[in-house]
Amino acid sequence: AATRAPANSDARPVCYAQAAGLYLARLFPGLGFVRGGPSPGAGPFAALAVGVPILAAGLAWRTRHRRLRRLGIAFVAGLSGMIIEGTVILYFQAQRGALFEDLGVLLTAFMAGLAIGAHALDRVRAQAGGRSVGIGILAAMAAVDGIVAETVRAGALAGIAGSSVLLFAGGATVGAAI
Repeated sequence: AATRAPANSDARPVCYAQAAGLYLARLFPGLGFVRGGPSPGAGPFAALAVGVPILAAGLAWRTRHRRLRRLGIAFVAGLSGMIIEGTVILYFQAQRGALFEDLGVLLTAFMAGLAIGAHALDRVRAQAGGRSVGIGILAAMAAVDGIVAETVRAGALAGIAGSSVLLFAGGATVGAAI
């Protein structure tokens, strides 16, 4: 029986995107998922998901209590890292189908970013001041979050190499913040 639907295979994973869209539609009915992908009306939600953590980080850096500031920064950095890591890995799986072959490379890229981001921050903080470094980290985190959101929205994630670069950049900003 001939159908107009594309065949589901690892080379062309149709069902992964549809299953993810249906699952998210159950959790967030107003998100506007149609056929496994977000509809054009979902843009404000995506902007809100990226903007709220960035705003929270900005407020955390402004608080006078050092302990609360550190807790807020760690929370926002961890949240941002989880969003980046989850989004890129799930989108990679929806594009490629089989994730088990490349999961180690993707997680290693994120972890390498964590280590290098923390190491680079120690060197930069020794040369610069504390306040300007914090604002730079916040700007870098916002830029990486925006790039990930736009890359996924446009469907332009370039396989294992592009996913690894985005995960490395996300890990580097989280490592620098923490």
